[in-house]
Amino acid sequence: MMLLDFKYELLPSNRHIRLIRILPDGSLLPGVRISIEQVSLDEKPAFHAISYTWDYQVPKKHILCNGRRLKITEKCKEMLQDLLPNKDFPRLWIDAICIDQTSITEKNVQVPLMADIYKSATSTVVWLGQTDTWINRALGHLSAFNPCDHHWNRDVIRDRLTKLQENSETYRKQGQSRFPRETLRSQTNVFESVFGLSWFRRTWTLQEGSLAPLVWIRFAPEKRKSSDNGLMVSFDDILKHVDWLLNHAHEYLDSSTAYDSAGFQLTFEMIRPFAYFRRAVQSKTQSSRDLLAGAGMQPTMLDCFTKVNSESKDPKDRVYGLYGLFRALNLHKHLAAVEYSKPIENIYIDTVKAIITTDNSLDILNMINGHVQSKSLPSWVPDFTCLHKKNETSEKFLQIEPTLFRATFDSPRIFSFSESNILHTQGHVIDHIERVPAKSAPSGRNWFWTSAGRTPEGLLRNYPLLSSYSQDWYQTFREWATLVLSLESEAPIKTSVQAITAQQAYFRCLTLGVWSSSSEPPLPTSVLNSYLKDEFPMWWLVFSMAASGDIPWHEYANLVRQKFKDDEESLVEFEAQFQTTLDHALMDRAATAWAVISIIADSFNKFISYRSTVGRNIFVTRHGYLGIGIDQMKKEDSILLISGLSVPMVARIVAGDENQYRLIGSAYIPGVMEGECWCGDKKELTEFAIV
Repeated sequence: MMLLDFKYELLPSNRHIRLIRILPDGSLLPGVRISIEQVSLDEKPAFHAISYTWDYQVPKKHILCNGRRLKITEKCKEMLQDLLPNKDFPRLWIDAICIDQTSITEKNVQVPLMADIYKSATSTVVWLGQTDTWINRALGHLSAFNPCDHHWNRDVIRDRLTKLQENSETYRKQGQSRFPRETLRSQTNVFESVFGLSWFRRTWTLQEGSLAPLVWIRFAPEKRKSSDNGLMVSFDDILKHVDWLLNHAHEYLDSSTAYDSAGFQLTFEMIRPFAYFRRAVQSKTQSSRDLLAGAGMQPTMLDCFTKVNSESKDPKDRVYGLYGLFRALNLHKHLAAVEYSKPIENIYIDTVKAIITTDNSLDILNMINGHVQSKSLPSWVPDFTCLHKKNETSEKFLQIEPTLFRATFDSPRIFSFSESNILHTQGHVIDHIERVPAKSAPSGRNWFWTSAGRTPEGLLRNYPLLSSYSQDWYQTFREWATLVLSLESEAPIKTSVQAITAQQAYFRCLTLGVWSSSSEPPLPTSVLNSYLKDEFPMWWLVFSMAASGDIPWHEYANLVRQKFKDDEESLVEFEAQFQTTLDHALMDRAATAWAVISIIADSFNKFISYRSTVGRNIFVTRHGYLGIGIDQMKKEDSILLISGLSVPMVARIVAGDENQYRLIGSAYIPGVMEGECWCGDKKELTEFAIV
């Protein structure tokens, strides 16, 4: 029998949506069958919303919809088959089916309704595919850390944490990590079986997991286990247990570094945004807003971009995928209407204008990193396509945190926009760049996120791998060390509050200033740990020696011996392979140095090479300041302090107009970050036209 293709009928109003029912499998027409109906949200229909990821699949599978053929993705069909016998979900809203994906006009209407759809749903079911042994173990471990468990005591908690770490060690040895290679963590753990799934990295899923009053995590049963019913877990319970592990687990271990080294903090970074925005959306009173502990304030529009690890197939969805969240948080007043036919440059320009106006803040300028796909974007508009594109610099890029600094004190935020998309601001030109090393930090994947060794044995086993990844980084840091050493020989480094050496200023630049004002970093342990500070002298020793010439192999060996003087087993392994490895080491000094650094200063080296320096370069100004900024800086570029912006900006004068600038990116400069160079009260501000 020849079946006709399903055709969508126009929705009667801007408040109408479509809902589907999954029908019992018919004997005459086997397969997935659904019916679809139109309803108005104003009628408050009962339904459940489904959240899942397409994973870049294209519709190739057929189902029957109102007796006609409808193409859907393979993953969507698997999800419908899983929910087929479930009478608890009679009516469903699924974006891939309930919105005509071929109609730009309909998408323009339906996308702004997302907030109402998810808030109106009885629940949202997050469908994450089939369960397996590791997922079951991960969720079992997570449920064991329930702060309301009355059986808890210190011994029970320590025992559960020990079992968790043992399971993670097995998971790691079996190479089970589900994170994509470009974001692979150095240490995998059992929780990656859940939080490494693609759903936690998609733009759309943030609002889907944040807006509904009740959210369930659903895992379908394994196909080979017919008696398995799968798993259905409360998302709020998961968030509650993760919160405990993030904030309290280290209190029950002999060493917090042992917990951190397992990668739990990094893995949980994927779920932090959901916890943050779910609490924000649900906070209706001042007392409930206090639940946003760690956030410090009601979310801003900028928070919606900076707190998210997100991917989207359509770059326009990098903005439109957050519209429901903006509406739920009452941040949509200045947003332009959804219009998929609009050029992406116009979408990004309109969005940045809305962010600056709604937040009354210029902090969005801190997201500019010099990497753009569209040359028609003004320099004050970050290219969100590049900011979240796989394998790009900015996926690893750690922003200079504006809330930590006050380069312009509490100066007023002064801004306006002209019709030609020029941002008008005011401030001071405080300096110009004088010297920039020829070699900036690489922006590619780093070797140490593979299984290359963090031990003496691993060092000796992985020379080919180390050689291929280490050369650029080694040469970069060696050249930077040469510049820093030259500053120490020329004159004291320029600061105005306290005397520091060039080496101390260099440390602050490499860590983006998180230790500039206190002994403990004001960032979570997922970003920095206090012991990193202690590793810098060893790290600096290697590169300061290398800047003067190649270090003899026996000097490297002595550094390793010193690091592992209390680890007899590792030292025995190292000495046993020392002679057989000597010839390889002499052939590649860069690989040798980089491998040794990964042992004696592993945590510090990882942080700066993966997060803080990637895609950046250091520089020296005419007035003698040492700083770090975007790798596209050039000699003669200006250092601007813009009124109302808490970090300095590197900018380039537009030819023919000394008051017109193109922004290159933000910079960290010791001696500038605390307002030492701001003279807004004593000197008339200069008008800047940012093009």
